[in-house]
Amino acid sequence: MGVASATFALSAHQQAFAQTIQQQDFDFRVRPYLQDLQGDRVTVMTHINRKGFTWLEVRAQGEQQFRKVVQSEDGLINANTLSTVLTIHGLQPGKTYEYRVYSKEILTFEAYKVVYGKEISSPLYAFKTPDENSQATSCVIYNDVHGRAHSYGQLLDSAGKPEFDFAILNGDMFDYVTNEEDLYDKLLTPLGERFASEKPFFMLRGNHETRGAYSRDFKTFFRYEDNTYYGTFRRGPVSWLMLDTGEDKPDTAEVYAGVVDFDQYRIDQAKWAEKIMASDAFRKSTFRVVVMHIPPFYSGEWHGPMEVQRLFAPLFDKYKVDVVISGHTHTYGFHEATAKHSYPVFIGGGPKEGNRTLIHVKADNRKLEVNMILDNGTNVGTYSKTR
Repeated sequence: MGVASATFALSAHQQAFAQTIQQQDFDFRVRPYLQDLQGDRVTVMTHINRKGFTWLEVRAQGEQQFRKVVQSEDGLINANTLSTVLTIHGLQPGKTYEYRVYSKEILTFEAYKVVYGKEISSPLYAFKTPDENSQATSCVIYNDVHGRAHSYGQLLDSAGKPEFDFAILNGDMFDYVTNEEDLYDKLLTPLGERFASEKPFFMLRGNHETRGAYSRDFKTFFRYEDNTYYGTFRRGPVSWLMLDTGEDKPDTAEVYAGVVDFDQYRIDQAKWAEKIMASDAFRKSTFRVVVMHIPPFYSGEWHGPMEVQRLFAPLFDKYKVDVVISGHTHTYGFHEATAKHSYPVFIGGGPKEGNRTLIHVKADNRKLEVNMILDNGTNVGTYSKTR
């Protein structure tokens, strides 16, 4: 039997990009950004523009001594790579920590010879770990930015730069995801410029993050506690339920080419969600907030929205959620509780100027308050609930 061989040529775009990188100085591709911040740990995601060895140093604020953190697995420290995932363990709730990221370019990486090049370092950043006994929390929620990188900062500014502990990206941050450059340029760079090195964000998929050649590698840029796009966590008096609503058309739609399985995914997720909502931790929370890209109502009668309504809406009534925050429709609106749903529904706006919104949520042990601010600073939806 003969041995077949093949030559794989880089596309013109890949060749041009590789050439551009080689012409640049060794540097961070984006600023480090925080993921999965918990009371006892946090993950710092880092990316460089040429292969190297990346690590960080961290200390509690006010202390002199730093400790070094590397990515280690199976006895090997991650090196000769572009991306490094640095998880800091052993933190204490409610404390502020400072960290700095370092990286050395690797010029040669052979079995018995490693040659380093230039060493770089980031500025000193700080973050505060959450405390489960905290009596207050706040966050900002984006939706349907669709690749407009400038919108992240503009929406914060137009909302008056509100205080927040973390951000939620509630789906359709992209039109589709073709390669890692989409993530660097359209998401991670603008977020890093504003807050992501010191405040974490939760990337919740919309129906557009499921599309494109890079959609199956998308998760590698983020960290989720259970390695699922959906999840739950507690911050102060609020239990948060994050749901991944999947695609908006049937799995059999021709455009999906037979390679999606969102109907079963939503069914399985609904079973998981009911277990979470039935738990003592969720039921006994002072407030319960659901964030999901496709809203359970007011989104037309396409297959995906109707499945979302069928599977999730009854659970929200049954377990008495306080508010649902969505996007998807590109038409902002605040919908009071009705006979159809016992909770109010916020739907954020779309990507175009004059229709973009930022949703700000804050709560203490007495009051939950949600405000939706248009990109001209106008409040276009407000809700509060007092215990």
